[in-house]
Amino acid sequence: LWIVRGFGTAIMHGGTISIMAIIVMNSINRKKNIFKAFILSWLIAIAIHYLFNLFMFIPVITTLIILVILPLIMMIIFEASENSLRTWLDIEFDSEVKLLKMIKKGKFSETKSGSYLLSIKHHFSKVIVFDMLSYILLYLELSIRAKSNLLLKETGLPVKKISDLDSRLKELKSLRKNIGKTGIMAVSPILRMSKKNLWKLSMLE
Repeated sequence: LWIVRGFGTAIMHGGTISIMAIIVMNSINRKKNIFKAFILSWLIAIAIHYLFNLFMFIPVITTLIILVILPLIMMIIFEASENSLRTWLDIEFDSEVKLLKMIKKGKFSETKSGSYLLSIKHHFSKVIVFDMLSYILLYLELSIRAKSNLLLKETGLPVKKISDLDSRLKELKSLRKNIGKTGIMAVSPILRMSKKNLWKLSMLE
């Protein structure tokens, strides 16, 4: 039973640290009061520890509760954190077309998306930051074309094919590989990279 109890404790501590990291990092990215974020995450950690110790004499039940509840809490907080960041970036209001135009005009840094990228660039090398910007540019171009094709298809009009589509998709995959999972997670709020939007790109192939 003590082995089960120890396993549950390890999961609880790992999950609590992850939750605190998500909340604090979101506050840093949004340039908000980090102290408030730390207090909030600290209170959540206390609540989780309290619930865990509430059933300390029933290790199996405690571990099962932790295995079920902690992932749910992490998913909810991560989703809320990402949605909050997206709202701050004005993604719902600034269309991909407008963002793409700003990048091509060299005014990306004047947008909130650009400010966000500048705020996190010190976490990556200059080469990776350049690849991230290239990835954003190419992704937006393909995403806009995919949306256009879907609209044309729905209205019964002929779909315009991209002559160099294969090379562009290969370049996108290559940039994605260069950036890595951490880099992709960093730019995902800018590009709203949900499964639905990734499916939209697959329609180009």
